[in-house]
Amino acid sequence: MNDIAGIVVHYGPFGMLHLCLGALVPQVRKTVVVNHGPDPVPAVLREGFREQVVWDEPGLNLGFSRGVNRALSQAANEFVLIVNPDTTVQPGTADLLVEFLRRNPRMGMAGPRLRNPDGGLQTSSYRLPTLVQLSGHLLGIAGRVPPGIKRILSKTPLSRAFGQLDPHTVEREVEMVSGACFVLRRRALADAGPFDPGFFLYYEEKDLCRRLWDAGWTVGFTPAATAEHVIGGSAPSRSALAHRHRSLSALRYFQRHGTPGQCTGTRALLAGYSLLAIARGGMAEHGAVLRASLSTRMACDSCS
Repeated sequence: MNDIAGIVVHYGPFGMLHLCLGALVPQVRKTVVVNHGPDPVPAVLREGFREQVVWDEPGLNLGFSRGVNRALSQAANEFVLIVNPDTTVQPGTADLLVEFLRRNPRMGMAGPRLRNPDGGLQTSSYRLPTLVQLSGHLLGIAGRVPPGIKRILSKTPLSRAFGQLDPHTVEREVEMVSGACFVLRRRALADAGPFDPGFFLYYEEKDLCRRLWDAGWTVGFTPAATAEHVIGGSAPSRSALAHRHRSLSALRYFQRHGTPGQCTGTRALLAGYSLLAIARGGMAEHGAVLRASLSTRMACDSCS
């Protein structure tokens, strides 16, 4: 077994966490779980993984980035496999991902091929964010395009714009991988810096991939390693609150990494979308996005 630590930042049903740990624990040397949920970890779950898991319960939801950073401080392993609680890694996945990194000494991060619970392919790698991507997500375009049309579009310049159309059949360098499951080389993380606590939820892996590339490392994808991911299994992904987190994180990403034009475009796009949502009786979360879009301050969804 390679020198791998497993990290899970939990919020949601404990049933999925039990499945996640049952698959993860046998593949790593140490596992740290940071529980952000309102309820303490059930005794039966603690007992079931008594010798294999370090339980960290801060008593409040610190956000994904801060949760990962807490766990990283408790695991000094050479490699770290970060897994969402709604993700089940298949046998051998941890070692396959690490061996992929070992074969590519300048690769700092890698992700597996993800599948849905019904066995269908789930997008596992993307291009780094663009305004076209953000527009498509806000309008829900990706979910409305039939699979056959997606295959056709994957051979056009639109694949570059949206990024969800890349092939998932060969090992390759990619701009970024899904945050549901990925392995990190600690030396690369030391160069790029820790997870940015300003991202409460969403975009934290996008920001890290961008900083890895900026620090001279690469990011990779391998279909040999696989995992099953239940989209929205640990938290609703289409609620107004999720929209607020995603929008503020998108704004922060472009403030950190975008050109002045991209930053202005992001503000205008989010402000326009929020105004329409508010006009239709949208919830207070849209007001928070609108205020951030009109402010000159750095967007931050997890700073006190």
